[in-house]
Amino acid sequence: MHIKRTTFRNRQAWELDNDALRLVILAGGGHLASLTLTEGPRLNPLWVTPWPTREPWDYRPAKGDGPEMRLLAGIAGHNPCLGWFGGPSATEASLGLGVYGEAPVVRWRAVTRAVTRAGVRLVTACDLPAAQMRLTRTITARRGERHLHVREEVLNLARRDVPYTQCQHVTLGPPFVEKDR
Repeated sequence: MHIKRTTFRNRQAWELDNDALRLVILAGGGHLASLTLTEGPRLNPLWVTPWPTREPWDYRPAKGDGPEMRLLAGIAGHNPCLGWFGGPSATEASLGLGVYGEAPVVRWRAVTRAVTRAGVRLVTACDLPAAQMRLTRTITARRGERHLHVREEVLNLARRDVPYTQCQHVTLGPPFVEKDR
């Protein structure tokens, strides 16, 4: 069992292993990028892009890029959408806002890591400057169990009520989802 810093497709990540499952979480966007069993075939049900991805903070828009490109440059299997869901208005896009909020395109940090005889626990968080929120995610996996417990908390950092939308955007990949099937 372990929680360690690692890389996934040349991206900064954490790997959480409870002796049954191995989960990879990207620091760039908090995406859950890979979930595999530790024994048997390493089959990841989460979608992996056919193109190379990069850290969101390394993305530089090219002429003609739409507001979705920052997300697509760093997307992986599951991404948390917080603040808003969908595309920005033309005015919002002109101010640099992209699709699905800030959570999938900001830098996440590890808050606490714990490995005990009972299991592993990783707490990560990110701050969303435009939405004025903090998203904290706690992932717990008991030793040897083939499932995870995920809890997310949203903290309003503004001095006023802030309406928001939150969504869990999971994308499955081959062989679970294949073209024309």
